[in-house]
Amino acid sequence: MDIPLIAGTVSTVAFAVSNLPMLRKALRTRDVSSYSLTSMAIINAANAVYSLYVFSLPLGPIWALHTFYLVSCGIMLLLCLTSSRRTSGVPCDVMGEMSDYIAGLEEPERDLIERIRARAVSLVPEAVEGVSYGMPALRYRDSPLLSLMSTKDHIGLYPFSPEVVSSVQGELDGWSWSKGTIRFTPEHPLPESLVDRIILLRRDQIDAAKKR
Repeated sequence: MDIPLIAGTVSTVAFAVSNLPMLRKALRTRDVSSYSLTSMAIINAANAVYSLYVFSLPLGPIWALHTFYLVSCGIMLLLCLTSSRRTSGVPCDVMGEMSDYIAGLEEPERDLIERIRARAVSLVPEAVEGVSYGMPALRYRDSPLLSLMSTKDHIGLYPFSPEVVSSVQGELDGWSWSKGTIRFTPEHPLPESLVDRIILLRRDQIDAAKKR
């Protein structure tokens, strides 16, 4: 029994199977927002050089493993190269985290969330895109300002502040909410005036905290 050969074959199959869901999702959604174009280019270049060593070895599982890795990384690089903003054609690694997320949504959620994002940036021009608590978000003065996440049943608006939600709870009749989230749908959206109030309350709260 050739134990090294068996071990190599099993690990190759396990690696390939574990990476197939990622590839299927990327091919289906064309969403490669979490991948850097620069990093993918470097990885593919390194793979090409490493191939000189791998394919100099006797035929075996490592050939299959490296071939799978070459193909999968090549696909991800191609997707990243061809991915672009639906509105401006900016390559994927130039986009901000929140814009990336919105670009991967379906209508009507995409249009509604994008309008709120654009409104927030209009009200708080210093806001930048980033990640807060694992969610794509707008950040202001190094603090989370606002996030919007689409789920199967609703869109969640996260002002990252129970105090802000409490301040507008009297205006939330007809919407579901908790201390950190306000939930709405495209069929029953939040009024623009209320969204503006939430954004500005959170901005003012961050400004006040920075003055302490």
